[in-house]
Amino acid sequence: MTSKRMSVFAIVMAVLVICSMALQFVPYFRYDGGSVSLAGYMAFPLENKDATAYLVSQNEGFVTNDIVAEFFTPLIGGIILLILLYRYRENMIVMGLSGAWGLSGMLIFALNSSLRLGGGARIANIAVFTAAAAVSAAYLIARIQSRRHSDRLAENHKGKEELAAQHS
Repeated sequence: MTSKRMSVFAIVMAVLVICSMALQFVPYFRYDGGSVSLAGYMAFPLENKDATAYLVSQNEGFVTNDIVAEFFTPLIGGIILLILLYRYRENMIVMGLSGAWGLSGMLIFALNSSLRLGGGARIANIAVFTAAAAVSAAYLIARIQSRRHSDRLAENHKGKEELAAQHS
């Protein structure tokens, strides 16, 4: 696989990471008194009493800590991933980590009972994380196929050299 193609995969993945971060700032929880983004709720939970009341009414025993790790895990992972993608864009391990990040984000937004209340923003988050996992898988498959092709070419070349040596 060419270096240019690998860079395209890294750029697409970086765009998905940035999209996931941007989605943290769009209205997520909608309730009678308005709406609040995940970032807004996490930054100012005491100022969002209506949102907390809504979450408590929808989830028995809800506490803000129920969504703290689920908010920060993809966010911090995404920041680290952006740095790794910039620095090591042609590394298979980084793309594997990108896939793990995508899968974990998808599971976080799909399984957390509080985050299930996000409506359209939740679906957008799941779509972005699913796309990240798919891009990572496509990259890894293409890279493995490219290696196999290169190995076959090397074997054919080696075989031709051996044949030429035997006939001379």
